[in-house]
Amino acid sequence: MYLVHAHFRAHVPMAVPSAQFAELVLAQVRASGGVEHASAHFPLPRAPVIGFWLSAGTLREAETRARNLCERALETIDELSGWTLLRAEAPLLAPTALGRLGLPESAEPEHDDESPE
Repeated sequence: MYLVHAHFRAHVPMAVPSAQFAELVLAQVRASGGVEHASAHFPLPRAPVIGFWLSAGTLREAETRARNLCERALETIDELSGWTLLRAEAPLLAPTALGRLGLPESAEPEHDDESPE
């Protein structure tokens, strides 16, 4: 099972509002099947992110399936004509984020308490 985030942007000022956009895309996606769960997030105005939980053999397959579902929704739902799919990809953590998130104690490097003489 893979989590894929699809990022969208309104490219015309009169595009349907983000919440309505998300409802239309989610309805289309859920009706098509193959998605375990989908939900919308609104990190920025007019730039919703739809998260898909998909069962797939590979990450690439999951990303491709999410992209295809989104593109089909944009092509078939007239109200979505003012929107563009920017990307559909798995959200990844940068390795540097581990320092901010903390490592489990077992992964912490051991420190020698004795000072060299």
